[in-house]
Parts: sequence; C-alpha cells; structure tokens
Amino acid sequence: MFNELFLPVLFAKLSTFRWRKPRGNPPLLWALIHGSHTFDAIKTLNIRSLAWLTLPVIYTHQQREIPPNERIKPTLIKVLWDISSFIFRPPPTFNNVASKCAQVTSRRHFLATERFCLPNVRYLQWRVTSNDRREIIEHAITLFSRLPQLTELKLTICYIQKDSMGLPTLSKLNTLRKLTFCIRNWVIPRDAPDYHHDLGSLRELLGCNPDLTHLTIHLDEHIDHLDLADIFSTVPTKKPLKLQHLGLSYQFRRGWDAAKIFPHIRCLTSVNLFFGRCDTETRASYTEFHNFWGFLAGMEVYPEHIKTSHVDHRFFNYLERHPNLVGLTLPNLGNYQSQFMKVLAQHAGTLEYLRMLINQLMVMLRVPENKRVFLQCAKMQQIYICKTGANSVLSKECHEDEQSFLDMVAHLNNRVILVIESYTLSTLCRKLCRDTHDPPQIELESRIFESLRGRKPAFWWMRD
Repeated sequence: MFNELFLPVLFAKLSTFRWRKPRGNPPLLWALIHGSHTFDAIKTLNIRSLAWLTLPVIYTHQQREIPPNERIKPTLIKVLWDISSFIFRPPPTFNNVASKCAQVTSRRHFLATERFCLPNVRYLQWRVTSNDRREIIEHAITLFSRLPQLTELKLTICYIQKDSMGLPTLSKLNTLRKLTFCIRNWVIPRDAPDYHHDLGSLRELLGCNPDLTHLTIHLDEHIDHLDLADIFSTVPTKKPLKLQHLGLSYQFRRGWDAAKIFPHIRCLTSVNLFFGRCDTETRASYTEFHNFWGFLAGMEVYPEHIKTSHVDHRFFNYLERHPNLVGLTLPNLGNYQSQFMKVLAQHAGTLEYLRMLINQLMVMLRVPENKRVFLQCAKMQQIYICKTGANSVLSKECHEDEQSFLDMVAHLNNRVILVIESYTLSTLCRKLCRDTHDPPQIELESRIFESLRGRKPAFWWMRD
C-alpha cells in the first residue's frame, strides 16, 4: 500500500553517482544494472558524474577540479611536510587500495552492461566533464539510447581542463522531443573557438532528432559571437524542425538568417531569452541581443508564452506588436514599469499567466488606473511570485500593499492560483486572507501555494 501511494511521488526522480562521495556509487550501479521493482517508478534520471569510474581515488574533490598540469608542484617544504605526516600519521593505504579495487570492478561492470533496468525513464539529465574517459562516454551514450521511453535530454558539459577533444558521436540518441544543451566553464578564461567541438555535438543532435519540439541552449558567460543559423545546418532543408519552444543565450548574436531559421521556428508557442549577468563586460552584448525581438517580429513570429531575463524598450515594442500574449515571465523591470502597464492593458483579454517581482507589482498597483487595468485581466489563471521580490516585501512592517494586492486577486473574474516562492510570504498571505471579513479573500486562501523552487530539496536524490 505504501509503495502504491508514495513510490510514484518520492521515487519519480533519481540522482545518481556523486563524485564528492563516490563510496555509495558501486552498489547503486549494481542496482541499475540488475534492476528493482521500485525502479519502475523512476521517470527522471540525473547522472551527476561518471568521472568516479576513472579518476584516481586518492584525489580530493578540490584536486579533481584542478587540471593535472596546474596542480601544486612538489617543493622542499611540501616534501618535508609529507614525510612528517607519513611518520606521525600513516596514510590509509588499505582504504585507498579497497577503493581502487571497487572502482576497477565498477568500471568493468559498467562497460559490460548492455542496458539499465529503467523501463519508464523519460527525462535524462546528464553532466559530462572534460576529464571523463572517452570509452565511458561512448558506452553511456549506448546505454542511454536503449532507454525505451527516453524523449527528453538535458546535457550539461562542464570544463575542468583547458583542452577538450569534444564528445563522441551522439547519433544514437535519436528519440528526443525535448533537448536542453548547456555548457559550464570551470576554467577561466576560455575563448569561444574552444567550444566549437561541442556545438558540433549540438548540431548532430538536431540533425538526428526530426521530432524535436523543445530546444534550449544555455551557455556560459565566457562564450561569445556564435552563429544561430549554423546550429540548424545538419537538419534537412526539406524536413525542418517543428519547434514549439526555443530558449537561447545572448551569445547567439550572429547568423540571424530568416530563410534558414524561420522554417524551424514558425510553430513556436514559447520563447525564452537568457541574458546572463548584467555587468559592464556584457552590456554591449545585451544591447545587441535585444535586437532579436525585432528579428522575430520581422518574421511575424509571436509565441504565446514569453520569458526573458532582461528588458529594454525593444522588448516592450515587440510586446505591443504581439497579437495574442498568453504567458509572460519578467525579471526586474527597472525603469520600464509604465511600459509594462501599457502591455498589460493591451493584453488583459488574453493573458493567463504572469510571473514577476511582487514588490514591483504592488508599487504599480497603488495607482488607481493601474488597479483598473489589473482587474480587467479576465482570463488570468495563475500569478507566480518570485522569491527575490518576496524578500523585499517582507522587510516592511506594514502590510497594506499585500492586503490590497490579495483583494484584487480575489476579485478577478477567474479563480486565480497564486504561487509564491517564499515560505514566509506565502504564510503571511494565508494569514491575511484568514483575518479578513471579505468572503472572496477568505476563499483565496485555498488557492495560495508555496513553490518548492524556493526551497532546497529535502532528499539528496531529488537535487540536481
């Protein structure tokens, strides 16, 4: 009875193979190979590291992140210190030998495995580091390609060495409908040309997955000036992708060729632009990448759901030309609050989802005209409150703004769901609803939820 009720919830995601504490990895690998009835509940598999199969077991975690050619060279002081440490505290030789034997055995079992016993995994999160053995990666690709239900992949490439030969062929992973491709750089500085091998892997994945509908590319801040049309070069011209979602980092500021890109994004229903950190080094890149909104408008591509991590006047110009905005996710609006209210008034009849900073929304709703516009959002279904804005609201002693905001949400035409990342603010809002004498606000309490995104998962297997 317990398994029937809670196993599909608690065991829906499995995070495996931690490289900081690899001692528990061999029995977990054995379980994945030989199977268990509880594994039928797993829908998401997170492979955090395969480096534990090959890295020297005597290295500490900090040493593993440092390229071999940059580790501290032996000096006279260090040699004398090591000798004294050996005399007064002998190294745990037996543990090292036992760990090495377990590693060799696990690597042999891994390479001899034909498939993992995970019949229902649909979503794979895989982190590849630049010091992973090529044979390990190649066999992992084979194992993952044999997952019968796999349709979604998040591939994160992490560089901990300055040189990399790129990934082996990924053509076996040809059943994907959703792809998230990320590059993380742990070696600074790193130039853009070094990433071209891995962008070749991205092109390969796009070319061998004709049914792909969701594509997200999130790159490190140290990459720049990439060609957008080039990543679609392996897709057959006569059979373009039918993307419904596109997420892009600001580095794709070249190759905006409408003839090559439009066939793949003509069916977009959502778009997400990542602008990274706002600093003096990337400000020029931000300014240039904001022209992408005009590029979409020139092709008359207007997705219903729009998300961005940075705004300027070109973004709001695009929204003013948008014919049917349904969902909107916004960062800090800065000095563009009046432009936002114009957009809200224009799309009040179609907007169903709104995510933004609550402190900025409350400030704008102090104006009577803005209140009238907000109450005209007749189709609103969900309002999502980000944690950053929630923290600034909680610093105030008086909660008149919160009470006024809850009153307006309660009196919208639809029964709007209010999702809040902050536990403290969600608790406060529920209390304000309970303490009022207004029936709509009292009823609103049952539609206020705390988002788990604002909290760290309680169990290690639920963490990314």
